[in-house]
Amino acid sequence: MVQLIHINDIIHDEHNIKMNDDTIKQKLINYIKEFGQIQLIVVRSDLFDKYKIIKGHTIFDACKESGLEYVSVVNLGEVSDESAIFHYIRLSTLKQDIDTLELAYLMKPILESMQISELVKMLPFSLEQLEAFRQIFSFNWNQYNDKVNENQKTLF
Repeated sequence: MVQLIHINDIIHDEHNIKMNDDTIKQKLINYIKEFGQIQLIVVRSDLFDKYKIIKGHTIFDACKESGLEYVSVVNLGEVSDESAIFHYIRLSTLKQDIDTLELAYLMKPILESMQISELVKMLPFSLEQLEAFRQIFSFNWNQYNDKVNENQKTLF
């Protein structure tokens, strides 16, 4: 069930095995300050009227540092430690990866319309990664395919 909970009623769960990346957290803070919280935090009820985070530790920290008083959460209710770990593993591993070429294609209009120095502050990519996306979509695929076809003809 989705709920709006006061940020001081939420605590980190000791089962969090992922360390927060300060660079990603700062980008989330910038995003939250501009657009607000758009990703839900998954929590479980605690015996002491608190909520323990199952998934969304970095989002929670970014919301807190952004000055939000209330955050949107999905409350799974009272679940055991084992069940919380199970949910954490499922939520962490059920992400769908984006193909690099597809991502470069999606990034093309953004890279053409915005400064890379600004994108580095907003997106979870380094300067080198953004430059690599730019190289991918500026690559001459027709010339490459012609060369591959030419090489295949010489093999047969």
